[in-house]
Amino acid sequence: MTVNEKELRNEPNAPVVNIEFVNDLSRLLMKDKGSVLVQEKLPVIFLNERFLIVDKPANLRIDWPNPHKPRAGEVIPVSEEPPVHIEREVNVSDLLQTNFPELFPNKHPYLVHQLDYATSGILCFALNKPAARDVSKLFDRRLTKKTYLALVQGHWDDNSVLSHPFVSRDAKSGWFYIDLAIGKNRERRIAMTVDPSEADILKESQTRVKPLMKGYLKHATRVPVTLVKLKPFTGRTHQLRVHLRSIDHSIVGDLLYEEPIIDPFPGRLMLHAYKLRLPFPNDHSIVLNTKNPFEEWLEPTDPTIESIQ
Repeated sequence: MTVNEKELRNEPNAPVVNIEFVNDLSRLLMKDKGSVLVQEKLPVIFLNERFLIVDKPANLRIDWPNPHKPRAGEVIPVSEEPPVHIEREVNVSDLLQTNFPELFPNKHPYLVHQLDYATSGILCFALNKPAARDVSKLFDRRLTKKTYLALVQGHWDDNSVLSHPFVSRDAKSGWFYIDLAIGKNRERRIAMTVDPSEADILKESQTRVKPLMKGYLKHATRVPVTLVKLKPFTGRTHQLRVHLRSIDHSIVGDLLYEEPIIDPFPGRLMLHAYKLRLPFPNDHSIVLNTKNPFEEWLEPTDPTIESIQ
C-alpha cells in the first residue's frame, strides 16, 4: 500500500492475500448434469481497520440469499413439510468469513455496494458499522468515482457512435457521453429496457465511455472487438451493459444483451470494475486499482495502448 498526505493506494500486482477456492460453473454454462469445477483465486487488494476490499472474479456470487425468506410482497404458505435442502453456492461473504474469522466472528461482512454475479472487479466491504455508514454516504451522494473496463463487439467508429441521438462528445478529449433512460423490462423481468413507449418506468441514466484499443478476440470466432473505459454517472441496474448494447457495441459474453451471441460462450462477461476512488472528507481518500483482465483476450491491431489509468 502506498500512502501520501491525501491518499491510500493499493498495489495492483501485490494483493494482501489470495484466497483459493473451487467454483462450480455448471449453472452459468447451463449444464444439466454434472459439475464444471474451476480452481480460482479471490485477491484481497486492500485491508485496514475499517475496510476489506477484494478483486472479485467473474461468475461469483457476493452472498448467498436465504431461499426461505420471502421477497417484498410475496406470501409463503405455511407447510408442515421439512424445508428442501438447497446446496449453498460458493460466495464472497462465506469465503471472507472462513478465511478471516477474527474479522467476522459473529456477523456477515458489511457490503456497501453491489456488483453483478457476472461482473468482475473491485468490491468493498466495511468491517464495522461506522465505516459502513461513512462509505454508504459516499455511494448514496454519488461522490465515489468508479471506472470500468469492457471488451465490446465491433471496431469503434466515432461517426457511427455519434449517429445515435442520445450520444455526444464529452468535454474531455476522447470521451463520449451517453444519456439514455433505462427501466425494468415488463416482459422480460430479468432484463432492462430503453423502449420509449415505457417512458413511465424509465429513469435517467448517463455514462461516459472512451475507446482505448481495437483488435480481435482471442477466441475461435476471432470477432472484431474494442477495449473501452467507462465511467457511470448514475447507477442503474445493468446500465453499462444496456448503454453499450444501445450504441451497437454489446459486451462480449453478455448472455442478456449481446447481439449477435458469440458461440461458443467465452466463459464470462467481459466487464470489469477496474478502479474505485473513495474520497473521505476527514481522512485519507482510498484509491484502488486492479490489473486489466482482458489483455489475454485481446489481439490488438495496434500494439500501443493509451493509459487506462
